[in-house]
Amino acid sequence: MTGQAVGRAPRSGPPAPRLRAAPLASVVPARALGFIVVAGAVLGALNLGVDGVLRPGFGRAVYAALMVMLVVIGIYFLTLAQLSYRAVALLIAYGNAVYVVVALTTVNAHLYAGPLMLLLALTAGASFLEARGFVVQLLVVPPICWVGLSNSELTGRALMIQVVVQSGVLILAALLVYGLRMRSERLLRETELLSTTDPLTGLANRRAVEIEAERLWQEVADERLLLAAFVLDLDSFKVLNDSHGHAAGDEALRRVSRAIRESAGEESIVARIGGEEILVLHRVASLPELLLLGERLRRAVSDGPLPHPMTASIGVATSATPDAGAAVEGLWRLVDAADMAMYVAKREGGNRVATAGERDLAP
Repeated sequence: MTGQAVGRAPRSGPPAPRLRAAPLASVVPARALGFIVVAGAVLGALNLGVDGVLRPGFGRAVYAALMVMLVVIGIYFLTLAQLSYRAVALLIAYGNAVYVVVALTTVNAHLYAGPLMLLLALTAGASFLEARGFVVQLLVVPPICWVGLSNSELTGRALMIQVVVQSGVLILAALLVYGLRMRSERLLRETELLSTTDPLTGLANRRAVEIEAERLWQEVADERLLLAAFVLDLDSFKVLNDSHGHAAGDEALRRVSRAIRESAGEESIVARIGGEEILVLHRVASLPELLLLGERLRRAVSDGPLPHPMTASIGVATSATPDAGAAVEGLWRLVDAADMAMYVAKREGGNRVATAGERDLAP
C-alpha cells in the first residue's frame, strides 16, 4: 500500500434524513390518547347528572372516582414526550377494568354501558400493541362483555347471544384496524428500503450511509477502534461500457458489488456512492487488519467471477473521530480522503491499494 492523500474540499451531500421512528416514538400518539381519555371521562361524567342511570350510594361514588382517575390518566398522557408499549398496555388494562366497574355501577349495563365502550381500548391495542399483546386483548373481550352485560335484564340464551354479537363486532373492528396498521407499516418499510438502496446493485446508497454515520462514530469510540473508509473505483470501466455496451457494464457492476459485499463481511457497510465508485466502511483495530481487508477487496474484484476482466483502484483512510463538525460531515471528510488516495492508486497503474495515511493505527 502506498500514497499519501492531499487536502480536498469535503464531499458535499444531501442532509442526513432519518429512518422512520418507532410507532410510539412521537408526541402525537401520546397527546391523541390523552385527549381521547380526558374527553371520554368528561362525557362519562355527564351520567352523574342524570337520575336513574347509576346505582345510588356506593356505586355512584365509585363511578365518580373512576371518571376523576381517567382525567388524571389523560392529563398524564398529554404530558408524555412519547408513548411506551408498557404505558399503552397499562392504559388498555385499566380501560378494560373501568368498563367492568362502570357496567356494574349502572342500573342497566345493556342500556347505559354497552360493550361499545371497549372500542377505545381495542383501537389503542390494534394501533400500538405487538401481536402477542393484541391477541391477549382480543381473548379477554368476550369475558369482559359477559361480565358487563350480566348486569342487565338479559339472561340465559339472550345474554350469551348478545355477548357473542357484541364481542364479535368489537373483535372484527379491532382486526380491521390492526390489518390496516400492518399494511401501512409494510408499505412504509418498503419505502424506506427503496430510499436507502441503490436500485442497480442492491447496495446501500448515500442516504443509508448518512443515516448510519452517528452510530458508526459512536461504536468506534466505545470500542476504541478506528473507522476505515475504502473507496473502490473500477479501472477501465468506461472502456468496458464503450466496447460491450451499458448493459454489460451494469452486469459487471452488479457482480462486482456482490463480490465486494461478500468479501467485506457482515460487519461492513457497503454502498454505491457514484457511477462505478463503491464505498466500504469497516471498523479496524490495527494496520495489519486494514491491509488485509484492503487486499481482500482488491482480489475480490480482480479474481472475481466476472464476464470481463476487471480490476479496481482502492483508496483507504482511517479516523477515530469525526474531527470538527457533525457525524455526517466528518464521515464524508473521511471518505473524501479515501477518495483522494484512490486517485493516487489509479495514477500508479491501478489494481492496487493506496492509503491516505496510517495515523493512529497500531503496528
